[in-house]
Amino acid sequence: MTAWCDMEINPSIDGQSVSVRYSHAKYNQGSHPPAVIQNFMAHKFGVRMTVKLDNPWSMWTKPGVSLMYLPMYYYDDSRNWEAIPGWIDHDVGAVSSPINIMLKEPKPTFIKQGEPIVQMVPIRREVFVARTSENNEVSKKRYSGLSYLHDMSFSGWVRHMRTKKRYIVDAHDTELPH
Repeated sequence: MTAWCDMEINPSIDGQSVSVRYSHAKYNQGSHPPAVIQNFMAHKFGVRMTVKLDNPWSMWTKPGVSLMYLPMYYYDDSRNWEAIPGWIDHDVGAVSSPINIMLKEPKPTFIKQGEPIVQMVPIRREVFVARTSENNEVSKKRYSGLSYLHDMSFSGWVRHMRTKKRYIVDAHDTELPH
C-alpha cells in the first residue's frame, strides 16, 4: 500500500506526542498514546506515540481470510518511520482501518504521496489438530518428520500462521483428558 497523500509528521522533542498534517484536508490525525505503547520496541522507536494514518482505502477479503500488515522489508532503511505489523480480519470487521506507524527518532518526518507504506499479505484462517502420543518409535518418527519443516522454505509453512490460532488436541493414544 502506498501513501495516498503527502504527510508531515512532527513529534515533540521528548518523543511523547506527535502531530500529523495531511496535504488533503479530508484526513485526520489519530494516535495511540505512550501509555498504550509502554516499552514496545523502545530500542528501535524513540518516539513513544504510535501514529494512526487515516487510511482512505477500503479492503475486503473472502470469508476466512485475514490480512497481515507488515513493514516494508528490504526497503530503504534510512526512513525515520516503520509500519507496525498486525492482523486484520476484514471479512468480519471494518473494511477501512488505519495504518499504524512509529518514528525512530523525534525529528520532523515527511511521507510523500505514492511512497510504499506497508505490505499486506492475505492469510487463510484454518483450524489445526494437534495430536499427542506416548514417546515410542511412532512418535519419534513423527517428531523427525515434523522437525524436517525447519529446513523447509518459508513459503512451505506460511499457511499455518494466523492471528487467532485454534488448536484441537486429539488425545490419540494417551490417557490425557479430551
